[in-house]
Amino acid sequence: MISTIFAVLLDLVIVGARRLAFHIEASSPYFLVVCLSMVVLLVLVVIHLQVNWALAPVVVVAESTWGSKALDRSWSSIKGRRWLAFSVFVLCGVFWWNICYRFRMVQSDDYCKESERSYIVKPVTLNLLVIVKLYLVAANTALYVIRKAESGGDCIKLAVDRS
Repeated sequence: MISTIFAVLLDLVIVGARRLAFHIEASSPYFLVVCLSMVVLLVLVVIHLQVNWALAPVVVVAESTWGSKALDRSWSSIKGRRWLAFSVFVLCGVFWWNICYRFRMVQSDDYCKESERSYIVKPVTLNLLVIVKLYLVAANTALYVIRKAESGGDCIKLAVDRS
């Protein structure tokens, strides 16, 4: 949805420039600067929303809320710990991309047979990616419990209610 909004915004800028009789070439450095600035802005907005909504899945499970209520609760719960959530997001992203990059390197090597690629490398890579994702879920859950304890919530009651 956010990418669509940015694509429509960029399209409106291009159409508006053409209607004002500007000549736009795709290889122009000015056009590339506009496109690059839109991409950077898009990445910053997505990272901002990812950090502020990091606790939304945990809120959905722990508090039995969903939709915009869970997003609002996540937004208010993450205050004061945004850098921690951002660092966990970056750390998991670095591990994720490192695993994917190494998987692509192994896939392109000539010394590795096709049967070894299929039966050894793919399951190991997928298991490593699942471990990184589970680490992210566990880190977000721990952050939620810390924030709940700091706000005076009863974390033990939360654990007992779910069992």
